[in-house]
Amino acid sequence: MFFEDQRGAVIKGINEGVIQGQKALILRLIARRTGEISPEIQTRIQHLSPEQLDDLGEVLLDFTSQEDLIAWLESASA
Repeated sequence: MFFEDQRGAVIKGINEGVIQGQKALILRLIARRTGEISPEIQTRIQHLSPEQLDDLGEVLLDFTSQEDLIAWLESASA
């Protein structure tokens, strides 16, 4: 039982690390594409679900401005 708990904790930690890495990559790509990102927008991105992060990762290359990002965030939270 102890080993199963430990394995579960390790898997959970790995998954959280992957998600944090995904968020960091998306933030860097958006900043490179549209310029510096405000802390408010960074916070909104940090609170996205893993599924929403996947969706954002796919569409961010279509963005030409931060207004595109803000519009996407608005539609994602609706």
